[in-house]
Amino acid sequence: MNWSLLFYIIPAVIAVVSLIAIITIYVKKIPKVSSLDLDAMPTHRQALRKSALVEDRLARKITQFKQTLKNIIIPIIKVIGSIFKKLYGQMKKLEDKYKKAAQTTNVKAGAGAVAGNQPSVGLLLQEAIKFYVEGKLDQAENKYISAIVADQSSVEAYRGLAKVYLQKKDRIHALETLEFIQQLNPKDETVLRDIGALYKEEGKHDECLEAYEKALELGPNNPKNLDALIDVAIVCQLKYKAQGTLDKLKEVNPENNKLEEYQKRIDEMSATVTK
Repeated sequence: MNWSLLFYIIPAVIAVVSLIAIITIYVKKIPKVSSLDLDAMPTHRQALRKSALVEDRLARKITQFKQTLKNIIIPIIKVIGSIFKKLYGQMKKLEDKYKKAAQTTNVKAGAGAVAGNQPSVGLLLQEAIKFYVEGKLDQAENKYISAIVADQSSVEAYRGLAKVYLQKKDRIHALETLEFIQQLNPKDETVLRDIGALYKEEGKHDECLEAYEKALELGPNNPKNLDALIDVAIVCQLKYKAQGTLDKLKEVNPENNKLEEYQKRIDEMSATVTK
């Protein structure tokens, strides 16, 4: 046996076996390497994790924003809805009241016409005044409405109806009636003063002041207009307007017993008031 030849063969066999083992291992690992997903990579996993966190945070923010918006908008919608519902109810109530009154007066007027005894506007006004003086306000109201149905341009009937509403503390109907009279006769100072007085009772001093100023424009020398404007100007702390109007009242009606009282009230107003 040639031992020297064996010396070369053994290393060659070992080399071949090793090569075969390496090839076998490589072939087995190729499918695993080729099937590797990027999810297994740490960097990519971190990126996905950050993206998920951002998306989750954004989703929470959107949910919180929606809830906050809902908490704000829903109460506002409820309040607005309540206001409109209340206003609609008031308007419906007024409408029904007028319709009922008109129907009642129309029926009575029709019955009178059939009998040949339809009352005149003058007679209806007399009866309304009589009921008003007696304190029978509902009967007076019906008579004034009957007069209005008979003559829709009767300022006297509207004025009497407004007095009835004022006496009944029905300011809504009173103001509506007075404003309608003012439309029929824009130069009626008395109606403007009545409107101003109604606003004053409700504490609406700016509206009151405006009504009195319009009355004064129509009757600049009318002591009643001057008197009314002085009082509300003092309430509104309009010192210069109050003093100027008082000076005019002193010229027009120097015997007015309110002059000293008004002057005292004006003098007591703060000196810093410059309106």
